[in-house]
Amino acid sequence: MSATLDTLCLARIMDPKDQLQQLLSSCPHLTHLTLQECPSLTDITVTSARLKSFAMICCHHARRVELSSRRLQLLQYKGGLLPHNSLFKLADYAGVVALKIEICQDLSDKEPTEFAPATELIKGCTKLAHLHLSFHPSVARCGSFFFTDALPCLQHLRQLGLQCCFHDGTDVWAVAALLGDTENLEVLSLFPLGPETPKEVDTWYWSDRESDTEPEDGGGDGVDYSSQVTDGFWPTHIRCLDDKLRRINIRNYRGLQLEKILAKFLLSKAAALEEFSVTLTAGRSQNKSKIAKELRSWRLNHHTRVTVNRC
Repeated sequence: MSATLDTLCLARIMDPKDQLQQLLSSCPHLTHLTLQECPSLTDITVTSARLKSFAMICCHHARRVELSSRRLQLLQYKGGLLPHNSLFKLADYAGVVALKIEICQDLSDKEPTEFAPATELIKGCTKLAHLHLSFHPSVARCGSFFFTDALPCLQHLRQLGLQCCFHDGTDVWAVAALLGDTENLEVLSLFPLGPETPKEVDTWYWSDRESDTEPEDGGGDGVDYSSQVTDGFWPTHIRCLDDKLRRINIRNYRGLQLEKILAKFLLSKAAALEEFSVTLTAGRSQNKSKIAKELRSWRLNHHTRVTVNRC
């Protein structure tokens, strides 16, 4: 049976006798592999030359993962900061077109050098088209550490997802600065984390959802611009907003001032934007019509379809 197996998901497996390695070595046609919460997993080699996607989720004792396939396209990692001795050894980094990294520890007290392994992984995937990053606490605190040395590969991005906290204006500015280095970006997904525990993000690619579209009428601004927040980034020219960016999705939208500033910045500059979608937190659903009206009033391109989804 294992000789013909092409998809395998193993969760909460205890493997003190290294039988997991024997199993994987006996699956020459393995194409999709997920390892989740396997505490005894330390070193693993996946020899299947057909492997296209690999996900490692909360295998916190893993030290070395070698993937021999040159067909690997999708790589997902969730756990603590990657170790300095390089967790992943890939046969072809340039073949990876979709990368998802979720750091589930607080990074507030981490030094810039501790981000280096994750940055090196991003930088090695020189043809990335899809990138999703999730980290705590904020994009301003962590984003620059992830991206400073990885900017050349960001030029090829078509889809970018960011899941992080927005504490102050520097976080909004950091998103604008990051977009300035993603000149070919077509889809942007933002997942602001609030004080409540965020819901699990099921997909990191753009997908259509059932939504409610409000009547096309105008609305007031509703944002206080007295803060110096906008002065630092509003005049910034972002090339992807001129003619590339087609879709923007914001989850966990609460209508807070920083979220409004970011939403207006994007809507008022995205000339080719086709769809702007927000999903409200549970406590904001009753204001759906008001929020939709406000968002529409900020559009540069009046053909942009604005949708507001209930949580």
